[in-house]
Amino acid sequence: DAACSLLTAADATTLFGVPAQPRVEGRPKSVASQCIHESPALDGQLVQFRIFDNERYYSEDLVADGTPVTGLGRKAYIDAEGPDGIVDLQFVNDGKVYALAYSNIAGDAAARASNLELLARTIDDRL
Repeated sequence: DAACSLLTAADATTLFGVPAQPRVEGRPKSVASQCIHESPALDGQLVQFRIFDNERYYSEDLVADGTPVTGLGRKAYIDAEGPDGIVDLQFVNDGKVYALAYSNIAGDAAARASNLELLARTIDDRL
């Protein structure tokens, strides 16, 4: 799967600070590829990575608290205070939308927003 070749278990482990394992979920029809990792610990850490084949799925205009991220893809934003405490980041590269979301049970996902941005830059470098 393309998404899992770009977001590895090692990447998720670095983001979580504890070992990550793959999580299998059904893929929505609008998603070209997806990769999801979770922490087996009780901290509820989850990172979701989805690739959309059409720029119309880029949703910065729909995110009230999105902050532009420079130097990532052609355009990018991050929302560190997304719904239900999710950190949401999207970037566009070569007509595709790459979307990352991070959450945890502790409710302090925003504290890892900069780590998620670094992960997005790593993914972008792999493209």
